Amino acid sequence: MLFLKWLEMPNIKLWWDKDIEWSLELIEQKYSSYVIGYKLENNEPKNIHAYIIEADCTPLQCL
Repeated sequence: MLFLKWLEMPNIKLWWDKDIEWSLELIEQKYSSYVIGYKLENNEPKNIHAYIIEADCTPLQCL
């Protein structure tokens, strides 16, 4: 839910997938493999690492 809120923020929409109306299902389709540690590029798995930045137990940003 945090990622959905972030993707739909107006200041984020200016730069990131501005023509997509995100839903939890779309996020799961695109990013579920990221949780496992890879994404597909040209049908090849590419290792990645994801992070959530927090301050005082409040999530601030996803990387």
